Amino acid sequence: MRFAVAVAALIITAIILLTTCEVEAVAGSVPVPIPVPAICKLPKVTGPCRAYFPRYYYNTRTNECTKFIYGGCRGNENRFRSEDECEHTCRVPVPVPAICKLPKVTGPCRGAFPRYYYNTRTNECTKFIYGGCQGNENRFRSEDECEHTCQGSVPVPVPAICKLPKVRGPCRAYFPRYYYNTRTNECTKFIYGGCRGNENRFRSEDECEHTCQGYYQRHPVNTLI
Repeated sequence: MRFAVAVAALIITAIILLTTCEVEAVAGSVPVPIPVPAICKLPKVTGPCRAYFPRYYYNTRTNECTKFIYGGCRGNENRFRSEDECEHTCRVPVPVPAICKLPKVTGPCRGAFPRYYYNTRTNECTKFIYGGCQGNENRFRSEDECEHTCQGSVPVPVPAICKLPKVRGPCRAYFPRYYYNTRTNECTKFIYGGCRGNENRFRSEDECEHTCQGYYQRHPVNTLI
């Protein structure tokens, strides 16, 4: 009888241990989201005053920094003077895959294979010559493959102003400008008449691209050399 009880106890203990291990394994496999700072979760508050201060707040529904008009009093801390300040405070950085943090290794062999590696200092994919042996996994056949793996393939949502339509306005002036075309994902030249336009209007193509094209967070690709 005692032997049977002891065996039963051992079986129960083993089941408990196995169940615990499985739960821990499943829990460990789920990535823990990086929390957004508390102030960025506060609602947009224009306040009761009637001043006119263009500001930005972090919109947790769209995960974007959105422009609004602050009245000048009784607001909250989810209020920033510039879009850059808002994004710097509230945008959660996307972790770079481990292989992309490895150093560039040309290897000791004397081959000459053009490859790309992810440079964590510049956050860019840079061309280098691979010798052919004893390299590491931070080595890609093309710049696209490198970017797809290391810069993360879901585009960061473009700022709200970049989604506005092109508006020439009713006036007859002739101002060459650029707007962000969400259909082509490019900055396109147009002629602005001089009045009643909107904020999707930039003096140069560079300014438009800097504001609207953003960066890409792509899913890792496992195809390595």
